Amino acid sequence: MSPEQGYFAGREGRPGPQLGATGALLGLVVYGVHDLTDLAILGGWTVAASVVDVLWGIVLTAAAASADFGLARLAGPAM
Repeated sequence: MSPEQGYFAGREGRPGPQLGATGALLGLVVYGVHDLTDLAILGGWTVAASVVDVLWGIVLTAAAASADFGLARLAGPAM
């Protein structure tokens, strides 16, 4: 599998900004599910903590998706 054919964000032919947006969507879904679960089962978990954590997850996952693609391109073609 080449670097452009990742499982979720890195599909072949997608430009960097689109990878960041797809990574942000993934972060929203994953962190959203996690934080909504925390709200449902943890007594001391607040809505404010969930909002901050989801925003952090969006930024972090978008940055990771973009960085991963950039590093894969720098590394060259897959063996």
